[in-house]
Amino acid sequence: MKNSEYFDDILDRSLARRNALKAGGMALLGGAGLGSGWSEEARCPDEVFEIGFTPVDSVPVNLKKSTDKADKEKAQGLQVPNTYEYKELIRWGDPILAKVSEFDPTKQTAEEQEKRFGFNCDFVGFFPIDGSSTHGLLTVNHEYPDPELMFPHYTELREWYVAKYGPPIPSPSPEAEEKRKKADNNPSPKGGAAVPDLGNANAGKPKAEKPKAAKPAKGKESAPKEKKEEKPDKVVPKGTMAPGKKPSEEAPKEKDEGKNEDHFAGMSDEEKKALFEEYNNVTMASVGLSVIEIKRVEEADPKWQLVMDSKYNRRITANTESVITGPAALHPWVGRTARGTMSNCAAGKTPWNTVLSGEENFQEAFVYAHSLEPDDPRREVHVCSYSFGKERKNYERDWYLVDDERFNLTKNPEEPFKYGWVVEVDPFDPDSHPKKRTSLGRLKHEACTFAEGKPKGDKGGKVVMYTGDDEEFQCVYKYISHQRLEKDSSRPADDILDEGILYVAVFNDDSTGKWVPLTPEHPAIKNAGIHDIADVLVDTRKAAKLVGGTQMDRPEDIETNPVNGKVYVVLTKNTDGKEEINAANPYPSNPGGHIIEITEKNGNHAAKSFTWDIFVKGESGKDGTFACPDNICFGPGGALWVSTDGAPKAIEKNDGLFAIPISGPKAGVPHQFLSSPCGAEVCGPEMTPNQETLFVAIQHPGEEQRGETSNFENPTTRWPDNDDSAMPPRPSVIVIEKDGGGKIGS
Repeated sequence: MKNSEYFDDILDRSLARRNALKAGGMALLGGAGLGSGWSEEARCPDEVFEIGFTPVDSVPVNLKKSTDKADKEKAQGLQVPNTYEYKELIRWGDPILAKVSEFDPTKQTAEEQEKRFGFNCDFVGFFPIDGSSTHGLLTVNHEYPDPELMFPHYTELREWYVAKYGPPIPSPSPEAEEKRKKADNNPSPKGGAAVPDLGNANAGKPKAEKPKAAKPAKGKESAPKEKKEEKPDKVVPKGTMAPGKKPSEEAPKEKDEGKNEDHFAGMSDEEKKALFEEYNNVTMASVGLSVIEIKRVEEADPKWQLVMDSKYNRRITANTESVITGPAALHPWVGRTARGTMSNCAAGKTPWNTVLSGEENFQEAFVYAHSLEPDDPRREVHVCSYSFGKERKNYERDWYLVDDERFNLTKNPEEPFKYGWVVEVDPFDPDSHPKKRTSLGRLKHEACTFAEGKPKGDKGGKVVMYTGDDEEFQCVYKYISHQRLEKDSSRPADDILDEGILYVAVFNDDSTGKWVPLTPEHPAIKNAGIHDIADVLVDTRKAAKLVGGTQMDRPEDIETNPVNGKVYVVLTKNTDGKEEINAANPYPSNPGGHIIEITEKNGNHAAKSFTWDIFVKGESGKDGTFACPDNICFGPGGALWVSTDGAPKAIEKNDGLFAIPISGPKAGVPHQFLSSPCGAEVCGPEMTPNQETLFVAIQHPGEEQRGETSNFENPTTRWPDNDDSAMPPRPSVIVIEKDGGGKIGS
């Protein structure tokens, strides 16, 4: 018997019973009467969204190799309907503070990057000032760096640095190596440690391993003092391009030209070492969040402008001091403070005007988890639950090469426990510290979406937060606070996100489901020897699998629809295949992903049970047009706006943004509104309150895909700058508006 079922087993059985309609490879599964018990009237809002634009064509990924200039420009650029216009609002490297120089990618420093818009923008959140749709704060997540696209000849410099200075891979004793091999040959179920051998997290920890820091009085969270780290003077060269020339003056080289050339021949070893270390300090400063004030000025071009001298503009990076709150802050592996935030993917907003940023693939910053002793309980969590030690990818960090004490787990095995949380940031208080809310679980968080439970008496509802764990075979969660909101208060008690219960979703065959609490009192958790809520939260994945949380196809964004009150769960894809836990059918590959529609019991987001249905299923194969849904928002009539990530592999098309009506004759049918530049995913769609402006993040344009080479010198696109600029591709936030005004999509 298995503890935790795979969603596709449930889905296959459910769809077989319901005989869902299929047309053209795209399954439209959200109709009335398909096992949900909902009437058409209950499903449909009063306002039916009518598609008012001519959809753009999907762009084949191979078009960028076309000899036809127009086709090539189409693949390398960005398309929106011909009745709409887009403008870049802000790009990687643009100053967000006054007195910062124009961006020159050949002369980057970490100090300046902390004053510039970060790299790889993901979530976008608009916070109106005084309820305005033309003036507000924008918060943007910056997920990860890509040094090959950020710096000239990075790979060449890295190879030199590793050969000369790189730390050796730790070599455990022969006895430990034998134990490690045995442990790795008997893995836990895919994606999580569902084996009950961790017990209390204090077990197996050497007591004298590191001194304990003084703790604040219980119930009081003390903000860390700002510390300025003293660093020795470094010789940082001004770049490797022709002296005195800006990127726009330097012609791009042909791909094979200078292949074996030493581009750093004129530099000393000390200078090359300093340059490589500075590059990696820049990447640490390029991730996290940006907070900027923006304003629409009708007579300006472009109309949306950055308020450069705003007191709100700031960067939060991998080095920004942060506070850790909630039960896990008392855990000996975690503590009350953290150095920065990283891998910030999607996020959510609260009614009290804070942003909840999800730390996702934090494991990419750390190395040598497998070199910890096999019986070290920290190794079990890192390797079995959180996928440390998977094969390197081009965007995984080199930070351990320049900060060995922080990112080398043989030296600091507890640093990763400070990440994987939801980080609350107050954009209206530039002096505030980010707060990592541990009651929301330690996961590879994709988003954290607020909803309010049913009010009671003179009190408001409980705070509900939905979040997904973005990896194959992981689960869907929601948090319910103990306290209720005050009806007449704009801001709740600060600990409302610290005192509550985290639940995991279980999806049943009959289109019903339940939320199971992750507490030490649950029999499955208690029987596993886990007796403390901090231990549950530190390894949330293990607890979820112990209680039977349904394993999903990469849960990404989760949002509540303001029109019909339903919850939409985005599952981007799963091509990993399924392990046979019992005599079940082989796992059907799901390269195109799908979106689930949840209806909470009695419409109460704090309910413990729900019904579910499939709203739309993505496609695969080169004839497809919609695949790999990622982030979502809602527009006029409650229509679902879906950005994608992974279409180049699933359907051989550039990623895009799609509008999907939730009711009417075209319910569930995707209509493409935007096609991204090659190599990019589309992220963070966000509308202003009047729904007349749409913000979209274009992340990693020019990133390597499908085995092609793309780097600073020879990227597959130079968007948003033109092909003659020699500027590298720059992740950017764009603004889209309808010609002559009007609601987006109309």
